[in-house]
Amino acid sequence: MDVLGAIALGTESPKDEGDARISRKEGIVNAVMLRNILLMSLYQIIVMLIIMYFGEIMFFKKSFNLITAPLRDQETEKAEDPLVLITIQFYIFVLMNLFNQFNCRIVVDKEFNIFKDLWKNYFFILVAAFEFFLTWAMVDIGATTIGSSLIGTANLNPMNHLICWLVGGSTLIIGALIKLVPIEKFEEIIHHFDLEDETGGKLNQLHNKALEA
Repeated sequence: MDVLGAIALGTESPKDEGDARISRKEGIVNAVMLRNILLMSLYQIIVMLIIMYFGEIMFFKKSFNLITAPLRDQETEKAEDPLVLITIQFYIFVLMNLFNQFNCRIVVDKEFNIFKDLWKNYFFILVAAFEFFLTWAMVDIGATTIGSSLIGTANLNPMNHLICWLVGGSTLIIGALIKLVPIEKFEEIIHHFDLEDETGGKLNQLHNKALEA
């Protein structure tokens, strides 16, 4: 997810020739990127917490303890409901980040067309398609006893697959909504606490002065 995602995004050409060259003094993370990272991370954390604590109610008829309940039947080695829930968590988490790759293509405030010029980068399309296929295969192989034992996933029914893909794809909508959030507060954060600055930003300067005193 990380390596292939970095390779895919690394093949993207500059969206605007005027922005192709930037100063070496410019920070790696700007206010728009900081906003996108923080708010998207918050959304994904909330989704994962909901699945973790309420997935038992959402997906299964029988109650169980995700921590103490066995993942497999001791006699048949068949995956039990806790392993199915863990597989759903894994599936949703990976899919959310794979779909978020498309949001990361356009890191421009108020620019909502994340598929702009996508057809020009066949390598990105190829790598992204391979990532989606590999993720699906890792879950689908859980339908077999050997595959489930090797990969550690469980078989999911068609409805579970659909829910996972819909929740994963929701990051496209959330990514668009995040771009509607005013950027001013995040510019202030970048200004006051810049880890890339040699001085460490204003907050770090104040901290150092306090230590000296």
